[in-house]
Amino acid sequence: MSRVLWIDDNPDMVASVKADLIASGIDVEWTDGATLEDWSIPDFDLLIVDLSLSWRTDDRRGQQDTSGLQLLRYLYEQPESKVAIDSRTTKVLVLSQHLAESSWRLALTQFGRETGIHAMLRSKYGFRDLDVDLPGGASMRGYLVQVIKEAAGIDSVTLLTEEISEAAYRPDIDPFRVGFSEFVEMTDMEKATIQEAAFDRLETRAEQIFETEGSDWLVFCGTPDQPYSAGRGSPPAPQELRDIASERGYPTFVILRSYAGVSAGSFVEEIEPPPRRGRFRRRSDSRPDVGDFIFRCGGDLQDYPTVTMELGRRIRTFHFDTGSSESWLRASDVREHGIELDVLDRRMVRGKRGRYYVYPLDGGVHCTLLDQGSEATIGVVVRGSAIEDPEKWEFARFCKDHGCHHEGTAKNGECIVRSGVAGRSLIADNELAVTIYSNSDATHVMRLQRR
Repeated sequence: MSRVLWIDDNPDMVASVKADLIASGIDVEWTDGATLEDWSIPDFDLLIVDLSLSWRTDDRRGQQDTSGLQLLRYLYEQPESKVAIDSRTTKVLVLSQHLAESSWRLALTQFGRETGIHAMLRSKYGFRDLDVDLPGGASMRGYLVQVIKEAAGIDSVTLLTEEISEAAYRPDIDPFRVGFSEFVEMTDMEKATIQEAAFDRLETRAEQIFETEGSDWLVFCGTPDQPYSAGRGSPPAPQELRDIASERGYPTFVILRSYAGVSAGSFVEEIEPPPRRGRFRRRSDSRPDVGDFIFRCGGDLQDYPTVTMELGRRIRTFHFDTGSSESWLRASDVREHGIELDVLDRRMVRGKRGRYYVYPLDGGVHCTLLDQGSEATIGVVVRGSAIEDPEKWEFARFCKDHGCHHEGTAKNGECIVRSGVAGRSLIADNELAVTIYSNSDATHVMRLQRR
């Protein structure tokens, strides 16, 4: 029987496929990384690592880190330890639902070049329900079992850099001549890199059209010469774009005008704050322990109110902007929450800091809103958009620009309380009352009572 050590911070996923793996002759041991020193990695036939593992990270960052790579680097740099991995003899399978995201692919490539590590790389998908159907008719559960059986059964694995190169778009392929039926069956990484190659060719042309014609969005399909359609306001819905792609036989590439404007101001009533009721406490084993959580900016945005949610098994804080109609969340957070973001729905925006990508959250994100002054929680649906490469988003904020004393505690110096924006639709969609106090850093929420 093959032995597998699976390092993942989602024990439910491991437990759900363990019986199927045992029936297939594979014995699985699980750890979240905290008890890693209890194991001898050379005793196992395969090591599985979740790329976005919450390993030795600071939950106050409010953002996802490439901590699975930090763990692999740690194992790689322990030559005399029983937890050490040999870059050539230890079979490693890296699982991730973030392979469409360019920043994660870049981090993986750099890590592979620096270490020379051999590893398989496979999509983990972002589904909560492991019985959900995947392309081709398989279930998520069956897919994971098949991937692990494949990894456990091979004699050796290739270089991680070769895995990435083989899984990505090939430069000799014209992205505008890839058939839609072929595109649909590709992996997230293949789809994303083909899209990015198309956007490379379209970017200059799109900027010219935006300047001369005043369009807010462009849809290209089958040719880079002219857009298939263009318009003002909201772009076509995902299903409409799929219908266009199916009819014409090629994938659609959507480019949005930069969100260059600043949200309109809003007004709140100021009242005296009540006595503070301490910080969040852990309510159950499933609730992340946030400790001394930071609710406000430590600089000149300190008076900007925030709301706090449990999202992607972490507690995260978002600036609360009633001037924005919709909410904006990080794509990595949404995927960690168990929601698939289909690369077919990915739109490109060229902001002043560079290129980023937007996914419409048409179905909303079901999560938990936390009162910042108590332990009260409310289940809510967040509607809006998810952002890839959010550091290039126009409304991203950086500590160094705002005199914030939290600088250095967040990745890339981004504001740790602006990992997203909660818009006014959060209030209307969920029938909430929000109270913001002038002399306190707490935002209080409650559900409105229907009469």
